[in-house]
Amino acid sequence: MPTLVFIHGLGQSHLSWEFQLRSALAGKYHLVAYDLRGHGNSGKPWLASDYAAPDVWSEDLERVLKATDAQQPVLVTWSYGTWVAVDFLKVHSPDAISGLVMIGGLGGLIAPPPPSSQERSEEGERLSRLGQSGWLEDSFERGEGVNRFFVRRPVDPRWFSQTSAVNAMLPPYARPLILARSFDNSDALERMSMPTWFVVGDQDVTLSPEDAASIARRLPDARLTVFEGSGHLPFAEEPAKFNEALGQFAHQAFDKR
Repeated sequence: MPTLVFIHGLGQSHLSWEFQLRSALAGKYHLVAYDLRGHGNSGKPWLASDYAAPDVWSEDLERVLKATDAQQPVLVTWSYGTWVAVDFLKVHSPDAISGLVMIGGLGGLIAPPPPSSQERSEEGERLSRLGQSGWLEDSFERGEGVNRFFVRRPVDPRWFSQTSAVNAMLPPYARPLILARSFDNSDALERMSMPTWFVVGDQDVTLSPEDAASIARRLPDARLTVFEGSGHLPFAEEPAKFNEALGQFAHQAFDKR
């Protein structure tokens, strides 16, 4: 059965993808979601080299693909997960995957844009301080704050609560180590020959539709969908619409294999 592999964002876990994993997609595809190192129920290594080197994220993904027998999957990536996917593609042939979905991130193919306003910049810095304070109560406050910062549409309260709490499972020492890595993957552009789908909420505070469109135009087989009224998580803010479009993209990507 064709496989979709879901890769979450910074501070999150496989629970981010609940609306996909419990959807009709499971009847058509083998769905795989894992917790990145340091996140969720994955191990929490201590060394800077365990986080700051892009190779470790690529190697983790390679191990997941082997363990689940995911051959030429479609990678469905969100935020920091887009960097993990591009890290992987920098050391593997584009033929290793059938397609790539990039949600709310461009994987370093261009430099991350600056905050869109002073207010958002200050809130981002406040949330960062909470995540690194070492106090558990600050970690929980950060989790709720991050979701409020990123989400623009009403979402299921249970999903909001779970994904807010999961933020506390990323150790405070790991956050700065992850952010110390190189975020420049512009040298991977020439390897982006697979079908690629960029997904952006027009209310996303981290990525504009214009920046995503500028990259999509440079790739041989890319498309862009803008979710109007959604923020950084269209797959959770409009899951039915997203899942239908994901199924269509995956079907076309696997057909081209």
